[in-house]
Amino acid sequence: MRASPEDKSHWAELSREHSAASAALYAFGIGAALAGAAPVAIAAWGASVAEMAVAAKYAELANDPPRADYHEISLFEPAPLDLPPARSPLEHDLQHQLRTTLDLRQASSCLLLGLERSQGIEHEMITGRGDLGSLWEVQNQAIRHNLKASIALAKSLLSRASSLNVNAFLFLRNAPKASDRNNEAVVREILKSHVADAVHQYRLDRIGIHDAASFQDKLPKTILPNGGPLLLGQRWLSAVEVGITAEEKFLNRVQS
Repeated sequence: MRASPEDKSHWAELSREHSAASAALYAFGIGAALAGAAPVAIAAWGASVAEMAVAAKYAELANDPPRADYHEISLFEPAPLDLPPARSPLEHDLQHQLRTTLDLRQASSCLLLGLERSQGIEHEMITGRGDLGSLWEVQNQAIRHNLKASIALAKSLLSRASSLNVNAFLFLRNAPKASDRNNEAVVREILKSHVADAVHQYRLDRIGIHDAASFQDKLPKTILPNGGPLLLGQRWLSAVEVGITAEEKFLNRVQS
């Protein structure tokens, strides 16, 4: 089973927009840290690195070479999290963004593996190296499972985007503005006190974060504009909506 050029184009666009959202969430976290709202800052930075991780996975989906380990099956399952109690609607929305984006990254990873393994089987069959039809169908079942999960998770992100944008806007009205000049010092100070709990509660080890240094290393290096006053800008919203439609069409092709 191969993704179409149109599918890959949508994934490439999603990669770009999730990267932009990562930068916006990082900047928002700086503002929260300067306002003394450390839990909000940690949740925002966690969502930032999650957005960057899913952006990287969408970039891989746009370039999916065949794999030879097609006897392996990868099925998405949500990771259980021990989240701290949210102290505000904003923190609750940020936790949802972080958790759902991490799950979306995992679902996309499983989808990528299924697509690459399916192509590996097709390559073997074309070259006459055996009848692997049953394995091909098993990989397609995995692709269907992971596509459905990816679609559901993207819809979940969209369902809370408006609430996150409103609550972030209300918070930022009175928060200090972030500036490149003091970002690193602010991040270091907050992470020093809160990183251990954050890594455990948000299972950030799934994306290679184990301590303050690895957390800070995965954050964006500069603050970038997200194209407007919204934390999750219109281009992000549109890209996710279009991506859902594209994946639903892909799912229909896989099921036919």
